[in-house]
Amino acid sequence: TTGPLRPLWPELRRDIDLAERLDIAVAFVMWSGVERIAPQLEDLLRRGGNLRLLTGDYLDVTEPRALKRFLDWQSEFSTRQVDLRVFETRQAISFHPKTFICRGSEVGVAYVGSSNLSRSALEAGVEWNYRVVTARDHVGFSEALSAFDALFENEAVRPLTESWVGG
Repeated sequence: TTGPLRPLWPELRRDIDLAERLDIAVAFVMWSGVERIAPQLEDLLRRGGNLRLLTGDYLDVTEPRALKRFLDWQSEFSTRQVDLRVFETRQAISFHPKTFICRGSEVGVAYVGSSNLSRSALEAGVEWNYRVVTARDHVGFSEALSAFDALFENEAVRPLTESWVGG
């Protein structure tokens, strides 16, 4: 995907609609992105799917309102179904990944690129994202998933809680 002429959102929406699990690692989360993706996330969770979100505190760009919406989903469903975490940079290093990994019973798809969770990144911004599909690149998909899993368990990662967001 490359931006306005070929945005990420239509592709990602289709893959989320087929997913049983969705893993998101983005440097920041904006309300506009949560608002855009909310119907698909709610549908995923209502179907019994799982969601893991990892975002960071780098440059304090993430909007608390956006994180609170994820916390609402975690309360509504469960911490087993919605696992939310934050990478605390402590200003020592940057945290700047952007990946969306959709897994279903028959196929896995990973988008790795430049799109954070914002409406601009999903729909209109100049963003480059590469789509890796298990059927064509099983090794590449497995590497993306392993990298996500390792990052999700990194020592700088903390659970995302109401108190962390600011009550």
